[in-house]
Parts: sequence; C-alpha cells; structure tokens
Amino acid sequence: MLSLTTLDAFIEKHYSGRKPTDSVLRTYRQRIGANGLSNGSSIDESDLLLKDALVFVSDRPNYFFMRVSDVLRRHGIRTVLVTRWGVEPSQARFFNHIILYDELTDLKHLKKCRNCKIYVQSWVGWNILPVYVQKITGDEIYCNINDLTSLLFDDPEHGNLIGLSRPEMEMDLRCEKLIMETFPFVTLPYKPVHIDDISPGLSQRVDKHIFYFPCYPSASFFRQPLPSAAEKDHKLLFVGGIPPDKNPDAVFRYAKIQDIVRKLLSQAVRLTILNNPQISLGNVQKETLYPYFEELSKNHENFTFRDGIPPWQFKGWNHPFHYGLMLYSFQNLVISKKHYQCIVPSKLFTYAELGLPVLVSDGMLAVSELVNTHQIGCVIKDQEIDHLDRQLAEDATDYDNRLHHLYQFRERFEIGSVLQPFVASHFKI
Repeated sequence: MLSLTTLDAFIEKHYSGRKPTDSVLRTYRQRIGANGLSNGSSIDESDLLLKDALVFVSDRPNYFFMRVSDVLRRHGIRTVLVTRWGVEPSQARFFNHIILYDELTDLKHLKKCRNCKIYVQSWVGWNILPVYVQKITGDEIYCNINDLTSLLFDDPEHGNLIGLSRPEMEMDLRCEKLIMETFPFVTLPYKPVHIDDISPGLSQRVDKHIFYFPCYPSASFFRQPLPSAAEKDHKLLFVGGIPPDKNPDAVFRYAKIQDIVRKLLSQAVRLTILNNPQISLGNVQKETLYPYFEELSKNHENFTFRDGIPPWQFKGWNHPFHYGLMLYSFQNLVISKKHYQCIVPSKLFTYAELGLPVLVSDGMLAVSELVNTHQIGCVIKDQEIDHLDRQLAEDATDYDNRLHHLYQFRERFEIGSVLQPFVASHFKI
C-alpha cells in the first residue's frame, strides 16, 4: 500500500531538484513568459482560486487539457491549471486561472480544494503524480494518461534508456496499475486491445471507468480549406516532437524519422517539419540538438526544418500543404509493438484541424483503421515509401474526395461533441 509518507520519501530521493533542475525550470519559464501572467499566481496564493472549479494538474502540460478546458468553459465551468513548467500567455487564456508550483510537495496546497474536481495528467515516468495528488486530497481523482508505461516496453529493464532507474520504473508501473485499477475516470489515447496485459480483468472497467479519449480536434483551431492547386511536387508536413539526435536509437530512432526523411528527399516532394514548440532544453540551439536535420536543410531545397507553432496560430496559417505525415520505421527498436499499434497520437487530429489528409504507416494499426474507415488519407507500407511520390501522383484524382471526408471526420469527432456526454456526468461542479 502506497502511503503519502512513502511517496514523499520517494519524491525527495528521485525527483526534487532533478526533474528538471531548478535552473532549467527557471530558464524555460522565462523563455515562454510563464511568470507574471495576468491570470496567474503562485500556489502559495491559490487558496481562494481552489474552489468551485475543475482543477487540471500537469507537471509540463501539452495541449490536451487546453482543448478540454476550452470546451468546459463554454459550458460555464471555471477551470484552473496547476502546473510546474507553466504555459505561455496565449495558452493561459484557455483557462480561468494558472497556478505555478515549484516542487511536487507544493501540491499539498490542493488539500484546500473546496467543491472541485481534479483531473491530473500522467505519462511515462510521471504516474506518481496523480497517485500523489490522490493521497494528498483523499478525494477521487480523474487521470489522463498520455503514454502507458506498461505498453511502452516488453522488458521494463529498458526504462534506463529513457532515464528511469529500476526503482523509478518499478514505482511508475506500480502507480500506473493503481490508476488503471482504482481511479474512477481515466482517459487515454490507446485502443483498449491489450488492456488486460496491464492487469487481468481490466477490460471490465473499459467504458465504465477507463475511456479511449485521444486529443480530438477542436473547432477553435479549425483552419479553413485552402485551394489544392495541382503542383509538380507534393507538399508534405510533419508536425510533432522530434527527439534530439543524441537520444538512444533503440528507443527513439523511429520518432527521429531520419530514415523516412532521407528517403523522401530524393523524390518529387517538398517536406516541412514543424518541431513541437514546447520542446526546449535550456538555451540549447537547434544546431546542437538536431545536427542531422540542420545539415539536411542546408543541402536540400525541398526540405525545411523549423520550430513549430501552437494550435491557435494554425487557424490563420496560410501555408498550403497536401498531406500530414505519420510515417515511421519501426525496425530495430526495443519499443513494444503494443504501444505503436494501439496508440492514436494527437498529431492525427492536428492534421484534421489543419485540413490535411494523412499518410500513415501501416504498422500503426489503430490510426490506419481510422484512416481507412473514414477515407481521410492513405495507409503506406514500408516498401512503398521509396516511391511515395509516384503513388501520390497516381492517386491525385482521389485527393479532393479524401479532403471532403476529412472535413466530415473533424466535424464528427470535434472535441466539444465527443466530450458533451461527459460534461454532465463527470465535470459539472
């Protein structure tokens, strides 16, 4: 049984001042403008804010809670984001209030919540966070799991390749199991095919307490269709986080997409990568993090590698592209097939917001099924990547049809519509 005392001791030994260091945290906040927000405060000053609200807790938030908060506020629900890394001012406007904390132990202020519901985000290495909040408050806690540690590796010993010691990996798996078995409301972007591999009988909780709920597209960020004029070269766009070159290939090679990019640049396509704008490591420059792509961009006119932009800026973005990329090579990895076969990443829905049909690797089974069922793109086999430009040219007459189906798809799965049944059942304050 995990007690608050046990978790405090574990956090002191493995997290405090380490993940991240104080200097990295200060630098990041300064760079994005997280300090001095008009609707921001420190957790020491938060007592009056922590009442009659939906309280989101995320150490370093991505854009999922932002989309959920945007919907809930339309329903008159006040939202508060409690975060350590902070958010930039433009993102802060999607919440009523932003509360910054410096140490995990600062979250003990959440015990003062009154008439609140608390929704905590976890991911690999951070499953301790929702469990810690639950022990602090003694209340029922909601959880959004960004990545399932249990499905990431077939051998947990590989956790050391992503910076998790054996005790940290064991604690992470223990907390994840507790969340999946006992929390009343858990959302995650995985099709629940292998859920009983996490814990026998867990499938009985699906659609009762565990819900497949990826980062659905938001109408707040829908870009209007751009003319799809016939061009000699197809313009391809990749949006998402690229791991730095130094990260071990055994885990990150597929996500670096270097093999895919090298094959595409020899073809009649133009490729642009917009790297996740939230990726930041102190003051390290792109040339230091991504020497491979920096060199490629200098030597190939048909390749652009640059920092990305957040979802709210995409709405008015007037750069024409034809397809969004979800092409990967899954060879020679220690990543479990269960992970990439079952997950539905947020970039699928970012492309829907942008109005771009998708090119997806057939190894991503859950995404491929969506793409085929709704006719919103093409499922690509590994051997087809070498001559992708020819295939796209041959399929050009089907492009407008895919575009039509894509607009239907994003309307049908708009996050406000999908979240609607949960507003009254889970989020009303």
